[in-house]
Amino acid sequence: RVDEALALHCPALGGHEVYACGSPGMVHAVREMAVRRCGLDMADFHADVFVEGPAAVVASAQVTAAMPLRSSV
Repeated sequence: RVDEALALHCPALGGHEVYACGSPGMVHAVREMAVRRCGLDMADFHADVFVEGPAAVVASAQVTAAMPLRSSV
């Protein structure tokens, strides 16, 4: 688990910044570990949470629309 690896390899995060990208559960676990056990100031935690939603559906539709159609001839 990423949160456990963080605590093992970076046990003292005071004065540092952490950037986490991933699933909601992973980002939450890393934030909790960084702040509660590794001494990170909450203001120094930044995240980009990956979730499926309307933006993912629109992006998928745009990719599909941009693909050329194959001719069966």
